[in-house]
Amino acid sequence: MSSSHILLMGQVHASAQPCVISTVLGSCVAVCLWDAGAAVGGMNHFMLPHWNGQGLPRPRFGNIAVPALVEAVLALGARRGALVAKVFGGGHVFARGEMPAMLNVGHRNAEYALAALEREGIAVVAQRLKPAHGIKVAFDTGSGEVLLRRLSRLSPSSPRSPLSPQSRPDAVNFDARASIPHEPASSRCASSVRCPALDGA
Repeated sequence: MSSSHILLMGQVHASAQPCVISTVLGSCVAVCLWDAGAAVGGMNHFMLPHWNGQGLPRPRFGNIAVPALVEAVLALGARRGALVAKVFGGGHVFARGEMPAMLNVGHRNAEYALAALEREGIAVVAQRLKPAHGIKVAFDTGSGEVLLRRLSRLSPSSPRSPLSPQSRPDAVNFDARASIPHEPASSRCASSVRCPALDGA
C-alpha cells in the first residue's frame, strides 16, 4: 500500500517506497523524477526560477530545487541514466489578461524547469505547463502515474487563494494520466528523503 505525502512550496521529497506525493500549483512548478527499475521517485515545488545569492539557497528557487531533487533520488538508488521527468505548473491563474513575459513568473518557472532538465540530461516524458488555471498534482512513485486535477481560475477581486483548500469544491476532475511504462521494482526497500535542511521556511 502506498503512503502519502503533501509537498509544500519550497520543499523536496523523494521515496524508494510507494508514495503518492501531492501538491497544488499556481505559478509555481513541480518536477517529478522517476526511475522505474529502481522504483525510486520524487518531486519538488519551486516558486521562482533563480536564487539571486541573497539569503539562504533554498529549493523555493528552481536552480536549487532541481539539483536537490536529482541528488535526493540518486541518494536512494536511482540511476541518472534511467531517470525520466514529468513537469507541471507555471500557470497564469488570475483573470487579468496577458502580462509581459519578463513579469510572468509562472512562464519563467516553466521555461527554467525544461532548460534545467535538458542540462541534466533527463528526458521529459510528460508535461502540462503554462495553464490558465491552478492544478493539483498527485504523483505515485510506485507506478510513475500522475493524476492532475484542474482548479478554478480566480478573478483579481477574489478573496480566496488558488492554493487554499476552499478552492477545491470548484475543481473539475479531468482525465490526464500520463503513465511511464512500469518495470519490475527491485526488492530493496529504502526510506524516503525529505531534505529537511533544504525545505523552504
